[in-house]
Amino acid sequence: MRWIIIAMILFVAPYTYLTLHYRKPGPSYQPYQDAKEKTVLAHNGYTRISLPSAQPASGMLLPVQGIPASTNSSILGLTPELKKALGTAVTIPEAIDSVAAPTIFEHGKTYPFSYGCSTSDLHHALAGTRLYVKDKNVYVITDFEALVGGLSSRDTHTVIALELPSGALEAGSYMFTVVGKNQSRSWHVLFK
Repeated sequence: MRWIIIAMILFVAPYTYLTLHYRKPGPSYQPYQDAKEKTVLAHNGYTRISLPSAQPASGMLLPVQGIPASTNSSILGLTPELKKALGTAVTIPEAIDSVAAPTIFEHGKTYPFSYGCSTSDLHHALAGTRLYVKDKNVYVITDFEALVGGLSSRDTHTVIALELPSGALEAGSYMFTVVGKNQSRSWHVLFK
């Protein structure tokens, strides 16, 4: 009986250390929710592109290469199809207040753009950014996650910089929309 207890102690202690030391920070991958989202999106004609997002240390929008796009403000929010696919799993910013993006860009190169957005409180941080493409419409969805342990961010306003990889979209004219709950921003882009 003692050897069983000793074996358990010798196994549990290293296992606990290794699990806590090498565990990936943040929420775990949820394959069921991901598969469900992909199925609903595909059924509605959307494709999803995950993008690495960065927050510039300067807090300023990135300089635009070429002719800057003129943006339109709208109260779009999530489309009904995206609401159905994403459900309550995504926390989008309250408002998108500024965008810096080129209006004409060469196909085959990375497409850099940045935007400023506001969250509802100081207890949310950037979790990730995904693009949802349907026909010639591109919806940029920024997800924020709740901060735990009494942590808070410095400001409710944040600037997010993205680079759309080369070849992610075919050549042509697209309408980009960065989605916010109360205010969204849209602009036209020509990939030639």
